Amino acid sequence: MRISTAVFWRDGFLPSPAKDWACSRSDIDWKAEGIRSSALEFVAYSLGFFHDGHRAASDCQATLHALAQPLPGTGRLALQALLEHARLPTWRLWARDASIEKKNVLKTQGYAWSPGEFGRPKCWYRDVSDADRAAEVSWLRATVMAPDQAVWALRITARDRYSDRCWGWGERVAEPVVLNLDADFPQQAACIVTRNP
Repeated sequence: MRISTAVFWRDGFLPSPAKDWACSRSDIDWKAEGIRSSALEFVAYSLGFFHDGHRAASDCQATLHALAQPLPGTGRLALQALLEHARLPTWRLWARDASIEKKNVLKTQGYAWSPGEFGRPKCWYRDVSDADRAAEVSWLRATVMAPDQAVWALRITARDRYSDRCWGWGERVAEPVVLNLDADFPQQAACIVTRNP
């Protein structure tokens, strides 16, 4: 159900930054919908379509059939679920310069290893939703990163997700600002606002 980018690159076609992209295998949570596998043959069979497999025309027919069906868990059309998920921005968080001793902790948390091929970063990373970003950054800081190491985050949209544009470092995530407020805070604030000594 995922279109092979190798074929596109070989034929001189690269994902356009002006188009949104989605993957029917990755952008639908098939397990949450009661379908145990995201493999096209299994999805098609689970939704009542026999797929005789691995020919372009047959794969396209099976994918179109699957996307036109209501999902068993939520009842939404698969295409609707695909589009809703694909439109949500995600964040790629990098555990840049994490020590090798943290490898198992990162794997358990769902991080994947990027081996640094094709000019991509050689580092552990995880993609998280907008809503989960702050909690995951806090977890990285508390569990994996040394005090002098920064967490890096790259915002990814449907225009970037399936292209090489999602493999940059992004930017450093700012450290949270902790204010030590004391009992005189209202008086201090008044002095700042009015600029009176």
